[in-house]
Amino acid sequence: TKNIANGGNMADVKTSVRVEERLRIKIGEAKNLPGRNNSPGNLRDVYCVLSLDQEEIFRTSTIERTLNPFFGEEFHFSVPRRFRYLSVYVYDHEKTDKVLGKVAIKRQELQTYHNKDHWFPIKAVNPNTEVQGKIYLEVKFEQNMDSQNEKLLIRLNECSDLTLCNGCCDPFAVVTVRLTNGKVETRRTKVRKKTNSPVFDEMFSFELPNSDDKYRNIEWGELVVTIYHDAPVNNIFLGEVRVALSGQQQQAHATNNAWYFLQPQKNQEKVSSSLYLDENLSSLRLKIHYTVDHVFPSHMYNDLRRLLLQSPSTKVNLFKPNITCINFYFYSRNKMVIFLVSKFPNYIDKIYVLEKFN
Repeated sequence: TKNIANGGNMADVKTSVRVEERLRIKIGEAKNLPGRNNSPGNLRDVYCVLSLDQEEIFRTSTIERTLNPFFGEEFHFSVPRRFRYLSVYVYDHEKTDKVLGKVAIKRQELQTYHNKDHWFPIKAVNPNTEVQGKIYLEVKFEQNMDSQNEKLLIRLNECSDLTLCNGCCDPFAVVTVRLTNGKVETRRTKVRKKTNSPVFDEMFSFELPNSDDKYRNIEWGELVVTIYHDAPVNNIFLGEVRVALSGQQQQAHATNNAWYFLQPQKNQEKVSSSLYLDENLSSLRLKIHYTVDHVFPSHMYNDLRRLLLQSPSTKVNLFKPNITCINFYFYSRNKMVIFLVSKFPNYIDKIYVLEKFN
């Protein structure tokens, strides 16, 4: 099993605890959508797509000729995998469907909206921010025995769950190392065909200049690994990872071989040309019901099994203040059962004292 480090944009550690997540989401209505050609008189045919990261899970029916569509559709499902964002995309159905905007909620924030009707602003969609997936990197610093210069070794092992482009993915990676003097060196992997979880297993080597007076203060600056889909005309950006290399502390952190989540393209301001959205007005009403159960390995329940299977004749004093119970509800209920069955009125006083002082 590969070591997975914490920190930065590194992926979460996998544990032996099984997490079962369930989602029920009601897509209510949208309001104040922009008209076609940015004219309020030009109505749209609107539908919504429910996605986990970039994977479509469900879509609503299309509501025709409106800028304030009412959907009233509810979807419920067990979450099939770990995810970072629950997103609802709003589309206009034309010859070529156009995305009008989206609502994206971080997985960690879902409990904030649990079981509540909430109006969410519909945000513009930037194609260069629509990324998902992760990459496993190995980073190592060593000395060149011939030149005595410091070398940087980068191994790209593999990627997982990359975004599909029109149903396919032919990914390759570009590895860029920046030095503190502004110099940039770039390497590129081979293209891996028809897979969104490519195995690269390629190693790249970079070296600092000779440490004479001219280059004495030059150091490592930043490592950037960018993933693209190999397209006939223009390659399609799938995500990037940036790892700081300046200073011993950041270099020590970088050498924690790890899975890194892919990030949106830095300083990318361009938004979809099909979108003329007033984010202060356009909104979508959702009601989200999100539950998470953590299931521990079977052996962790052995003590509880033994306790439950003990002989019914075993006497248990339910009124000891240090008794171990499954929860306070069963504790209180058992006290009341004993009182009702045995009909000992003096137990009422004991229950009162326990409830008052515990």
